[in-house]
Amino acid sequence: VSVSGGSDKISYYASGRYRCRLPSGRILTYWGARLDNDGSIVFQGQNQTTRKWEKTETWGGKLVENIVQAFARDCLAVALLRLDAAGYETVFHVHDDRGAGLQIVFQNFSGDEGLY
Repeated sequence: VSVSGGSDKISYYASGRYRCRLPSGRILTYWGARLDNDGSIVFQGQNQTTRKWEKTETWGGKLVENIVQAFARDCLAVALLRLDAAGYETVFHVHDDRGAGLQIVFQNFSGDEGLY
């Protein structure tokens, strides 16, 4: 199954795992993905408490959310590279936002200029 988006596309395929190839070429993988006996979607995931691999249940909306977040991360990565190439220094980034270092020039009460 492929979903076209301009010249790029997101494609899905399975061979013992569910894989989603993003337009950037990165691949999201859900190991052992299948429909369980009750019709729910399950895959092998790492338990965040025990760190052990176990059957994990998910749903379509969660899979779409993962794809959207991964795509957004790829967009941010490209934007950071383009801003860097344009001469903007990235000081930090959080989720989908970027912070830049700014130089502020002001005049203090004695009349001296300072660069801070």
